[in-house]
Amino acid sequence: MRKPVRPTVWVRLVIGSVLPALREAAALRRAATGGTRPGLRALLLPTAHDLANEGVARAHTGLGYGTALRGAVILGAHDPAARNVLAHTADGTARFLIPEIGFDRWLRLERGALRGGRGVPLAPADVTLTFPRWRTALAALRGELDEMAALGTGELVITGSLPLADHLNIVLQRMADYFPPHK
Repeated sequence: MRKPVRPTVWVRLVIGSVLPALREAAALRRAATGGTRPGLRALLLPTAHDLANEGVARAHTGLGYGTALRGAVILGAHDPAARNVLAHTADGTARFLIPEIGFDRWLRLERGALRGGRGVPLAPADVTLTFPRWRTALAALRGELDEMAALGTGELVITGSLPLADHLNIVLQRMADYFPPHK
C-alpha cells in the first residue's frame, strides 16, 4: 500500500535532490566530447534509445543514484513513513559503490537523522553496497533487476549490516511515491 505523499516533502525533494541533479546533468552535458552532446532530458529521463548510448547510460546511472541518496536524506527529515523506519533502525554508515563509473557515496544514520556525502565516509562503513558493473546498477535503478538473484550471482555485493541496508532501501523506495517511474 502506498503511503500518502506530502506536498511540502515533494517541494523539498525537488529543491534538495532534483535541482542538484539538473546542475550535475548540465555539467556532464557541457563536458561531453565528440559527437553531439546529449540533451538534459536524455540524461535525466532517458528512453531506451537514449540508453543505447553508453555515455548517456553511464551518466544517467550516477545521476539517478546520486539523486536518490540526496532524496533519502530529505525523506529521513521530512517524510513521516521514512522517519518512522529510521527511528527503528540502529545507527550506522552505509557506503554505495559503482566502481566502473567512479560512484562513491555514503549515508550516515545517527539518532534517526540521515546525512550523506561523497567519497570515503566520515566513519567506517557498517554496510557497503557495491555494483561491480554499472549496467547492473542501471537495471536496478530502472526496477529491472531481481535483487535477490543479483546477490546470488555477485552482480550486487552487500557486506556488513544487512538490517541497515534493508531499512535504508525502504526509505529509498519512498522516492517512487513522490516521483513515480515512467511507464
